[in-house]
Amino acid sequence: MPKISQKLFQRFTFATTLLLIALSTNSYAPADQPPLTADINGNGKVDLLDLALLFEQWLSESGNVQAQTEIRIRSDQEFSIVLLPDTQNYSDYKPEVYNSQTQWIADNQDQYRIKFVLHEGDFTNHNALREWDNATIAMANLDNANVPYVAVPGNHDTGADGKTATRDMSYFNQYFPVSRFANLVDTYEPDHAENSYHYFTAGGTDWLVMALEFGPRIEILNWANSIVADHPHRRVIVVTHAYMYSDETRIGTGDKWNPHAYTVCQTALDDEVCNDGDEIWDSFVKRHPNISFVFSGHILNDGVGTLISTGENGNLVYQMLANYQFEDNGGNGYFRIVSFSPTEQKVRVQTYSPWLNKWRTEPDQQFEFSQVDLTTP
Repeated sequence: MPKISQKLFQRFTFATTLLLIALSTNSYAPADQPPLTADINGNGKVDLLDLALLFEQWLSESGNVQAQTEIRIRSDQEFSIVLLPDTQNYSDYKPEVYNSQTQWIADNQDQYRIKFVLHEGDFTNHNALREWDNATIAMANLDNANVPYVAVPGNHDTGADGKTATRDMSYFNQYFPVSRFANLVDTYEPDHAENSYHYFTAGGTDWLVMALEFGPRIEILNWANSIVADHPHRRVIVVTHAYMYSDETRIGTGDKWNPHAYTVCQTALDDEVCNDGDEIWDSFVKRHPNISFVFSGHILNDGVGTLISTGENGNLVYQMLANYQFEDNGGNGYFRIVSFSPTEQKVRVQTYSPWLNKWRTEPDQQFEFSQVDLTTP
């Protein structure tokens, strides 16, 4: 058995004491910190030496030794995905913030069991090469750490100067070719990644991620319907740039920033006609029993919105908007960590900025869904 240093023994003693206190008093995490979790080993026991180190890290980050904490033992089925919303300002004038986000994800993929990253679109402000250069450097942190991700273009990534007058996404496909996506299965159009689907397996379930362009055209939704219908035993996550609004509803008639307000959609005919959030729901999402989640960005106001809807087959669909581009430093580096716990049937949502090293704990930034079906459909 290896020797234990005095310092580590002190950590161990302190950690086990806090563990016993926490378990006996049902303590809660401080308001500015997320709950502390510990993994269970294969033999079902908590590794207390690891827990001691975890406590030390948590205390050093919180700066508050008196703070109470909640200890939640995490099962081996639990995993996370990260949502990266609207990084356009970082690519434009704050690339160091963007780099802090992706480096944190790379550094913490094991601790948080990050299985996938979803970029919700608007890599750039003006669809300019300088901005794409910054975006690709930041996303390379994920490539280098073998963190799989999916990306969809936003309106600012579409057309000359990002004005969305056409469907030209040449730069998006130049900087993010299909070969860059490790888990990509297929695309609507060869060598075009703006409409694609991806596989991953986590929590004992096979998943399919459907990635769709800004204001997806009717022909794209027809394709997406066929792909999801062909995968009845994969649980589906949909990511697209514009879907949810900031009033807890989907983007619909009369809403600001509706895709129909952009030139590319105003001039579209027949199968090229665009779809907003309500239309994506009606024409695609609600029809499939295995679609469970839809994630999007784009909308301003307070930049958040959450909605649970029931599909035609009785399945619950959890829909979420997250966007921080209007905050200082181009968004202050906030992103969402969505943790899935199949054994508890829960999905936990946290909002964090590695740039500020700050967790958001407001009710619309940190919350959970209960009784979520995460089993194989």
